Amino acid sequence: MREFVELNLSPDIQAKRTIRKQLRVLSNKKTSIHWPFSQIETHVVDDGFDEKVIKDADGNERTQKIPHRSEVKVEVFYTNGVINISTGDDTVNARGFTITMNYSDGHGDAIKPKTREPLHLVGQCQNMNPSHFELTDEFTLTTGLKKLFDLGASVLSSGVPALLDEEQEYRKHTIESEKAENAVLGDGFWYFVYNDHTLKREDLERYLQTQESNAVLQSVPEKERAGLDYVYKRLGVIELSEQSAFWYIFWEDFFHQNKDMSILEDKLELFDPSSSTSICYRPLAKDDLKTFLVENEMYKEGDEDSALNKYCAWFIKQYFNREILDAMYAKMDKPADVETQNPMSDAQESPPQNEAV
Repeated sequence: MREFVELNLSPDIQAKRTIRKQLRVLSNKKTSIHWPFSQIETHVVDDGFDEKVIKDADGNERTQKIPHRSEVKVEVFYTNGVINISTGDDTVNARGFTITMNYSDGHGDAIKPKTREPLHLVGQCQNMNPSHFELTDEFTLTTGLKKLFDLGASVLSSGVPALLDEEQEYRKHTIESEKAENAVLGDGFWYFVYNDHTLKREDLERYLQTQESNAVLQSVPEKERAGLDYVYKRLGVIELSEQSAFWYIFWEDFFHQNKDMSILEDKLELFDPSSSTSICYRPLAKDDLKTFLVENEMYKEGDEDSALNKYCAWFIKQYFNREILDAMYAKMDKPADVETQNPMSDAQESPPQNEAV
């Protein structure tokens, strides 16, 4: 990090930043720059008519005039361009720096090849890439850039200080916003707590009491002890084994995806993870799970080889069946032959209502 900061403060990088700021000012102010050039362009224009003989169904002939389009090469002259920088949005320091010099005053004259009529073009537009005014990817001060900044000197003299003030205000606002957000929940929480499910309870409590400035969070280890008990008991389920983790995740997801179904209306305590009696805390042997599901009218063998089941399954109420149980226990690597002790057995029935942070 120190090397990164030192690099950004080096004279070479500071010079590049100065160039970019000057270009931003010229773009923001839509400064007209006298930078004339000409180029040969090809324009397709109306150039008289072609005659075509057409026969109708009766053999009668008639002549039809068809507009003729010709390609004409014209030397188009452009005079004043405007620096334009495209960014991700209109905020200060927005991402992106696509720069062009845009012209809209192109004019030129030529003769149409078929009719020999004069062609007069005005108001032609052209967007020129950075090499047009000698801007390179290295953002070094070339002869072309120096000329450009000299032509826009009157705008830059007042525009650059104004841009610096705007950037300073942006930094101040960003710092104040960050402080306000950290007063609620520190940035370190996401790295040290949220991203580390193996964090020991004593380490979590130490972090909350010493690293967070929010008094509500500092008091969690004391005031929300029951809530932490609940959290760590649930983590204990996941950490018992891979099979236990799969079992818990499967049934917790089943509950959240299906809790509004009528069949679960009077059975929520059997599946709700906030209940210590939930099945997600009680791994069962395959036969025992089948018995549990049958008792709760959630298992159906059915005729799995029937045409209706094969091709119109969406017309049939979908319950647990043999295929689903086979897939579940295959995923668990080995069948759960013995019912595992419920690690939530001494936990309270549902999680406590925590104070809002």
